[in-house]
Amino acid sequence: MRTRNGTILAAAAALGAGLLTASTATAADTPTAAPLPLCEYAINQPTGEGHMIRPGIRPGNYTCLLKQGHRMLGVKALQAGLVRCYGARIAVDMSFGPATKKALKAAQRRSGITADGIFGPTTSYTLRWPEYYDNGRFTGRCIRN
Repeated sequence: MRTRNGTILAAAAALGAGLLTASTATAADTPTAAPLPLCEYAINQPTGEGHMIRPGIRPGNYTCLLKQGHRMLGVKALQAGLVRCYGARIAVDMSFGPATKKALKAAQRRSGITADGIFGPTTSYTLRWPEYYDNGRFTGRCIRN
């Protein structure tokens, strides 16, 4: 009996481990259930010379979404970055329209990531952002986080 119970326990443990592994792999391969929050704000992030301004939720959290049709401060930060760092000729007006989408796709292509015209976490952490002195003047540098 002892061997049989030990075998059953070992088989159950192996099966349980397999199920846990399978469910973890499946979860990693599927999209997140909760949608990303919107990048509602233009966040000042300290740098060596001053600060950079980029879309975000709050300081330290830039895992958010912007796409065509959105109108908020995060869009303005994105547009300013596209103009200063990627030479886009677009209005910095807080409105994510077709011109902003086209400019974002060009910046995404230039940065070597999927050019879908949607601003999400990969784009946020891959693009370069303008750096400003504490007095608000552009330093002339674009930096990546």
